[in-house]
Amino acid sequence: MDIHCYDKEGNSILNARGEMVLSTPTPALPTQLWKDHDNSIMKETYLSKYPGVWCQNDCIWINSATGGLVVIGRSDDTLIQNGDRFGAEDIYSAIRNIKEIQDSICVGQQKDDGDSRAILFIIMKKGYSFTPEFREKVARKIDEELWYKCVPQLILETKEIPYNINNKKMEGVVRKIITTNQVPPVNNIRNPECLQDYCNIPEVLAYNYNIQNCSLKIQIVTPSPLLPGVHAQERFRRRHPLPLPPTSNVVEKCYVKNENAKSYVPQVLWNKMVSNTSLEKFRKHIQGKFKTPLESYWDLYKWSIENFISYWEEIWHYLEIVSSNPYDQVYRKMGDGLLECEWFPGAKFNFAENLLKIRDSRVAIIYADEYGNEEEVTFAEMYEEVKLYAAAFKKNGLKKGECVACYMSNRKEAVFTFLASASMGAIFGGPQPYFGALQATNMVQTMAPKFLISIDHHLDSGVEYHNIDHLEHIVDSTPSLEKVIIIPSKSETLSRDISNIRNSCLLGDFLSTGRTADGNVPDLEFDQLPFDNPLVLNFTSGTTGFPKALVHSAGTLISQLSNVVLYWNLKCGDVIYSYHPVGWTLWDSFVVCLAWGVKLLLYAGNPVFNWKGHNLWGTFSKFKVTYTFLVTSLVDKLEKQNIVPGPNTNLDSLKFLTIGGSPVKPQNYFFIYNEVKKDCFVCSQYGASESFGKLSGFDLNLPVYAGEIQTPALGMDIHCYDEEGNSVVNKRGEMVVATPTPSLPIHIWKDHDKSIMKETYLSRYPGVWCQNDEIWINPVTRGLVVIGRSPQHR
Repeated sequence: MDIHCYDKEGNSILNARGEMVLSTPTPALPTQLWKDHDNSIMKETYLSKYPGVWCQNDCIWINSATGGLVVIGRSDDTLIQNGDRFGAEDIYSAIRNIKEIQDSICVGQQKDDGDSRAILFIIMKKGYSFTPEFREKVARKIDEELWYKCVPQLILETKEIPYNINNKKMEGVVRKIITTNQVPPVNNIRNPECLQDYCNIPEVLAYNYNIQNCSLKIQIVTPSPLLPGVHAQERFRRRHPLPLPPTSNVVEKCYVKNENAKSYVPQVLWNKMVSNTSLEKFRKHIQGKFKTPLESYWDLYKWSIENFISYWEEIWHYLEIVSSNPYDQVYRKMGDGLLECEWFPGAKFNFAENLLKIRDSRVAIIYADEYGNEEEVTFAEMYEEVKLYAAAFKKNGLKKGECVACYMSNRKEAVFTFLASASMGAIFGGPQPYFGALQATNMVQTMAPKFLISIDHHLDSGVEYHNIDHLEHIVDSTPSLEKVIIIPSKSETLSRDISNIRNSCLLGDFLSTGRTADGNVPDLEFDQLPFDNPLVLNFTSGTTGFPKALVHSAGTLISQLSNVVLYWNLKCGDVIYSYHPVGWTLWDSFVVCLAWGVKLLLYAGNPVFNWKGHNLWGTFSKFKVTYTFLVTSLVDKLEKQNIVPGPNTNLDSLKFLTIGGSPVKPQNYFFIYNEVKKDCFVCSQYGASESFGKLSGFDLNLPVYAGEIQTPALGMDIHCYDEEGNSVVNKRGEMVVATPTPSLPIHIWKDHDKSIMKETYLSRYPGVWCQNDEIWINPVTRGLVVIGRSPQHR
């Protein structure tokens, strides 16, 4: 039984909570559910969340040191409060020895603005009373046993707790009741009469009438008529204060009421003027050339969507794209649909040539890993390596339009492979290095590549992943593979018998085929290709089914490079930190920085600590990192474990930090500003695999508001649509893009008639791209808040 712990993106993880899944068939599983003739209930219950594996719906944790498993509880018992995740079982365990408690149930309540909290319901033993003093005792016990952030924001008494016929608490049913204030149909409950007790609870109903503060306080904007003046939770906290968090100096109002509208202005965290930014230069260039007043980012944004063709043409020239043939026109409409168009027809250029135009002795790539290994590669050395890789691929038969799959950790060899394949018009992609044999095989099979290049082993969070052990299964399942190239990171691989892996060889042997008889390497030729020539194949997270294989063109260069130059304000010699695995869109997009002379710091393994004792901030200090993107869960972990810069850490070089990958909470901002660096621009970044990671923009000369995405990206007409397709603000709705953009994929792999693309992204609101994310736009700040996947895709 191949048991894994999966995170919400379907990655196999260790030392973190996740879903227990079984990825191998076994006769131990049921053949069907009784009277479920088409197996639809079985599929929906156990096989829909992570396609291709059995999901037991239990939350587990796997110890990387012992290999042992800890079952935490049902996965639908996971609670999220102020951005922190914990389980209902954690709460039950913390209070199990409180003598006054007969029973309890803990559930989550989601707020209309996307926030959520935990509510603990308690049944008292006979002879004991539920008093403020007892409530304080419960809160303090949870604080002592777990953490102050795990204390449910609401602790209430109840008479009875619902159990199913298997004697399990029905947290999911209670959660539905407090969300809808209605009792849903339930068939397998032992005591249905108690469900009505969870309706019409004033403290529960009041949650969506108020704007909650970012931390422990509650500030009532419009007091609920159900409550006399103050929320019950605040009354409790005033009488019985709990210890404040380390960042208590930012426990203030997150939102203040706007006097002129029923809307709220978040706390301003950044409001500085930075002179001579690249974005400012670009704005002035557009203003001068087109003789139109553009006083701010918002003026430039309006111009860019009203004149999106001119905008992308100016980006082409501003970024100094190297091409052998100029374009005939910028944009040619080919039909009525948003994607029925051609960008820069007539242009001939090469993606790799633009990334390899610098060929001197300056450092291009810095490599560091969890072991503490470090290495540097200059631009000149990188060019020579790519030349050798390209010669070997060409010698072994790689041609334009064919695929190269990469199954590798964050290493320089992946960059060399990517650029070598791009130089001849081949397509690069592959599974993330943590994926096991089944998931990796599914993705490689989908690509049907001619070549697969793989690392033998890699380390992450103290756990060694043996990619080489999966290669036989991948190769035997993928008939198209003509060559499997193995990178030996360990000396033992050099002497290992790899004959069981069909068509396999070690990297050194493969590269030797690229040399001529006299040992020289043929000149690197850059095939001159159209703007829309396929470049990369990236897989989506699989939220709505099996991950879709998205194909982006070489032309996404102008979109990705505009991030580096205009938004992140990076200059030649700056350092960008990338810990993102190969196989994730962000990996590809960060490599683009090489075209601007920016150093690419590739970090392989756990970014929090390496074996030499450096934490993330120490790594930033050592390599003088200028910019990075951190996923929200990593920032949560850094805060929870109090991983902050040490006394000898120097972060003077760190100017820009973005957070994303999942909804960003105000607390994430506060942690960076209060515990890491006060004068660093910190903002939420919104992107997606579909848009090659780009939907949001940034301006160092605009305010940053807690919890909000500062701006949409230039040239992208982003709206929030209601059910009827009306553009709305101050309401939850669907995120749509209403202008064509070269950031979007040219097609889904093997979706020849684009029917899957149209059904997934273009059918709900004709004429616009629907990202299937739920957002909210603040009418005062114009900032965006991503709530999560839209209800139709959860």
